[in-house]
Amino acid sequence: MLSSLSLCAGNARSLPRKPVDNLGPSSVPSRFSTAFCLRAAATFGFALLTGEVHAAEPDAPLPEPSRRGGFTFGVALGPQVGSTRGYPNDARKIGRAAYLSDTGFSGGGAGSAWIGITFNDLLSFSLAGYGGALVGAQHRSTYQAFAFRVEAFPAYRVGGPLRDVGVSVESGLGVVSSTRTEGDGAKAIDSGSASRFAFGAFYEGFRLGKLAMGPFVEGDLMWSGSAFRPTTWLGWRTNFTNKP
Repeated sequence: MLSSLSLCAGNARSLPRKPVDNLGPSSVPSRFSTAFCLRAAATFGFALLTGEVHAAEPDAPLPEPSRRGGFTFGVALGPQVGSTRGYPNDARKIGRAAYLSDTGFSGGGAGSAWIGITFNDLLSFSLAGYGGALVGAQHRSTYQAFAFRVEAFPAYRVGGPLRDVGVSVESGLGVVSSTRTEGDGAKAIDSGSASRFAFGAFYEGFRLGKLAMGPFVEGDLMWSGSAFRPTTWLGWRTNFTNKP
């Protein structure tokens, strides 16, 4: 609850007194927070872990990892498409049509790296860094973020290829900015402190020693009182675990 209040307070510093309602559906995702995502991930992870214990034998210890476990480090790279819409991070300009910029549909690329721990074959928790850029007809947008990352493999017990199908959730904070490709290079869009939420699916069935690799697809959203940036990206990820 305190994390949610802190996050809302951070975004509120750049908000004008009059609500901004023309950036897109930012009022809906702004209800999310890092604390909310962590609670949801913890609940989901607890259900997975508890289910695995009871599937074997009540009160039995968690089985040793057979596919993944221990220290983990991973990277993901790929092309990205989306748009950025918003204002300079200035209370005198936010909400005024004369200062509103929209990059339109843009293309670019993004990358992410994470480091953490894989508890067993079902669940991992990491700290992640993320960044990328989009280039449109008249704008170039860049963005960076730091996030908590949770990965889960809900179909692991089915076996076969499905044991390597996973889902990921990232939630954190970052910045988004956009400059015009022609002009003095001043920021046409500046998010200030922006929230970030991403949800993805991936397959890591290609293996080389302790490296697990495969394709992924992810929806990614960043927003603040002065910027709204939805994107979709896909690509290739490689993940290392030191167990088994």
